[in-house]
Amino acid sequence: MLAVLPHHMKTSFLTLALACISLFSLAADIPKTNDQQNLQGEWIAESATANGVKVEDAAGFHYIFSGDRLTIRDTTGKEVKYSFKIDASSKPNLLVLQPQQALTNAIMCSAAYELNGAILKVVIGNPGTRPTEMSDKDQILTVLKRKKIK
Repeated sequence: MLAVLPHHMKTSFLTLALACISLFSLAADIPKTNDQQNLQGEWIAESATANGVKVEDAAGFHYIFSGDRLTIRDTTGKEVKYSFKIDASSKPNLLVLQPQQALTNAIMCSAAYELNGAILKVVIGNPGTRPTEMSDKDQILTVLKRKKIK
């Protein structure tokens, strides 16, 4: 096929082919995750612990993922909104959270997560830190279940 094309078209075709091969090679190096899609919807906190101790009033919180937004609603109805990105290249996987409210001391934070079907575990570390393990040691581990659609 290349033999019948004029020289300038052969060069353009080859350049395009090499660019596509390069892009596919780069894309293969990027960790693939469906977690962005699988997190979508509403999750309800079943329990939370810190250093092996139950965190009171944590059950019943709602985590609502919509696109790249996360809304956390407490049992009184108060909401805190974040934008989030997934960092699947990290172990454990991380949600990089940015508060939506214009707070004077707003700081980007990370929460480790583990998604297993209808169970979502989230570890929230201290502000400015990145959780390095899925445990409640010096951080809060929350277990959530996907809200069933009626």
